[in-house]
Amino acid sequence: MAYSIIVITLVILLLVGAWAYPYITGIMLKSRMLKALRMTARASGFRYRRSYKNIFFVRNRSPKYDIVIYNEKKLYAVKLWSSYFAYNTLAITKKGKVSEHRRTRPVFQMTDSNTVYTRGFAHSVPKTRLPRKYAKGRDVERILLVYPSYESIVVESGKGELKLKTGDELFEKLLYSPSAFLKKLKADAPDGKEEEK
Repeated sequence: MAYSIIVITLVILLLVGAWAYPYITGIMLKSRMLKALRMTARASGFRYRRSYKNIFFVRNRSPKYDIVIYNEKKLYAVKLWSSYFAYNTLAITKKGKVSEHRRTRPVFQMTDSNTVYTRGFAHSVPKTRLPRKYAKGRDVERILLVYPSYESIVVESGKGELKLKTGDELFEKLLYSPSAFLKKLKADAPDGKEEEK
């Protein structure tokens, strides 16, 4: 009896671990990225503020900007967006909704010839709100910071799919990877700040 309880407990723990693994890994990667972002922002003469206490558990489609990075003249309103699975594509439908498509293979399939794409449900994306106290008197740039990254981000249209890249506009924000955004922060630093680091 005790043996069967131990076996059942281990099986349950393994299943929970397998389910939670992508999310735990994604949170760890996001944590390292946010630390680098915070350090670079401050070294470049910007202030860094979070909108949520537990920023690692914020949903992609939450209605507020997750971070604001600002100085006297400039403000970056940053919305975080994350993919927690490998081989994921973010697809934006003709109606402006989003869904994730995951590339998988059938069980025991040894070649890539029968790759299968699973489509997630399409969800609407709310307009992202920015607190006025930060925006007042500053030049505002709205950023969509994607990390962990998708295999690709595509917009569906009548002519097929358009693949987006860094600097393209999505949901009224500019699309950035962490490396490209850190480079931008350093370039936009007030005179002398980037050299101090």
